[in-house]
Amino acid sequence: MNARPWPRTDIGTVLLHWSVAGATVVLLLTGLRITSDDVGHEWLRALDGVLMSNDLWTRHILAAQVLTAAAVGYAIYLPASRLTGRIHVDRLRLKGLFGTSQTRWSCLNALICWGFLIAASGLIVTGWLAYVGAPEPVLDLHLWCTWAVVAFVPLHLYALLRLGGFRHLARMFRPRRLAAQEGDLDLAVVVSELLAEREAARGVQGHGHSQGQGQGQARPSAASAAARGTERKR
Repeated sequence: MNARPWPRTDIGTVLLHWSVAGATVVLLLTGLRITSDDVGHEWLRALDGVLMSNDLWTRHILAAQVLTAAAVGYAIYLPASRLTGRIHVDRLRLKGLFGTSQTRWSCLNALICWGFLIAASGLIVTGWLAYVGAPEPVLDLHLWCTWAVVAFVPLHLYALLRLGGFRHLARMFRPRRLAAQEGDLDLAVVVSELLAEREAARGVQGHGHSQGQGQGQARPSAASAAARGTERKR
């Protein structure tokens, strides 16, 4: 018996994904080290063993440029390659929260992705504003966006594991040319799942209705037979 092949995904998504991941890691390792010198954030010095210590600003600005370019790339690539269904959220997809496990986690993962996109956008905007001399509140918002990004990463990984286990995560290590993927979970999955559930519900209702009609028809037939028997006796 042949083993089921491991899923793959398009190379554009893989390149953009790892660009965002790599840039985010460098931004965290440099940004938190820079922040640890500020009053009220000295506790971050406990992480000096894992944070970067050399060329902090150079690496931080370079990673910010990579993240900005990757964000713009995502905004262009997803619509151009017709892959927006991966993160598309509307009323139909939200109904998937009350459907099967697959539709529920597909919807939750899309919501998590949007949360990450909002936090990362805030991180980029406030970061560049801070670079040109924005006031203290902007720096505080920049730090809050940083914590939001950190929180969304494990949430995203957990959602992917619930969707398809390690096989689903392995797609990011197995690029291929852009094509329709069986493993890609998009709006079509949600629609098909909801329609299947609706048809199943209709089938159950229709079966019960047909049984009721059959019993209703059987009763008049029995009554007619009894009446005919009585007339014959007369």
